[in-house]
Amino acid sequence: MFNKLKLSAHLKLYFLGWLIVFGVGKREIFAKEIYKFDLDFIFIPCVEIVMEISDTTDVRGQRLKKVDYYTRTRPFFNPLFQVNNIYKTVYHPETFQVVLSENKIEQSNLSQNISAEYSDNIVKYSNDSIRSILPGAHNIFSLLMHLRMMDREQLDREKIFVELEGNLYEAQLSYSGDEIVTVDEGGILADKIEISLFLLTTGRPAVTEKTDIFHQNIGSPDSRKFIWIERTAPPAYCQS
Repeated sequence: MFNKLKLSAHLKLYFLGWLIVFGVGKREIFAKEIYKFDLDFIFIPCVEIVMEISDTTDVRGQRLKKVDYYTRTRPFFNPLFQVNNIYKTVYHPETFQVVLSENKIEQSNLSQNISAEYSDNIVKYSNDSIRSILPGAHNIFSLLMHLRMMDREQLDREKIFVELEGNLYEAQLSYSGDEIVTVDEGGILADKIEISLFLLTTGRPAVTEKTDIFHQNIGSPDSRKFIWIERTAPPAYCQS
């Protein structure tokens, strides 16, 4: 059983957004959470997205978290631009620092499988690219997991570094008010948060010659990035 959520975006303007709900503030995180939502194009669902959050461990038995993010275009849109991408991130549940990541990309203009290991402020990619990062750096997925655990008052105080395909960004977070978000013909009250990414590294060569549509736009200064986090969540919405 999935939770069905709605997310709207205007793809031509590269307006990107997420709807991440349930597991707000200091509430208990369940052993496994599964969320399903849609990306709309001109009010028509075009991409189905499933996000799974689960517990895992490393080789030493250390407790970690894993988020799996699946994106697939609906059949009607495949002739226009087909996407079947999977993003996996393993991170520390207390610091949200990344341990491992893997991107499996199958889209109209790109087929790619690349993974990365994070250790001692170094990222080692499976194509032998190596990049230095600052201590505690997130990637975009562990940043989203961190955001849903933050109080509104923390947004302006937190200084978070984000690594995106070898480049390092500083994430600035700002509260943009509350909105009623439509979910399954109903509405929930959510905090709207804008994420601004500022490039700290310049002149670094790209980790890969080409990248997927998500990462291509997530670091673009021309895209505006928002996340809506539900203020309260009935336990019935969560599945363990």
